[in-house]
Amino acid sequence: MKRSSSSSSQPSTKPAPSGRKVPAPQFEPVFWIPPIVTRQPDGSVTVRAGKPVLLGGEDEISTAEAGRILGCTGDWCAELCDRGVFVEAKDWRRLGKRGNYRLKRASVIAYGGLQPKESAA
Repeated sequence: MKRSSSSSSQPSTKPAPSGRKVPAPQFEPVFWIPPIVTRQPDGSVTVRAGKPVLLGGEDEISTAEAGRILGCTGDWCAELCDRGVFVEAKDWRRLGKRGNYRLKRASVIAYGGLQPKESAA
């Protein structure tokens, strides 16, 4: 069997059912940078960038983590689940009968309008 030498900068390809080669899907990390709001003594507000957060690491997150993403408390995220804003079994589940909520990260990001918009090229 003969190996061809290819440069490492090209994406790996695999044959498609039609016989032509298509690039293999690659993981593109998506980051979200939360704003940090600091109130000043004179009444003004300073907004600066926080630590970048890698999105997509875990599929389910706690209400506290959802609260950090949305800028509210974890109790309020649980209240959103109870009110039906997040759909049960689709967007969230409960651990046990009286347990904590686990929300899907994609649903929280979509609710907060934090999804990056695709540019039409």
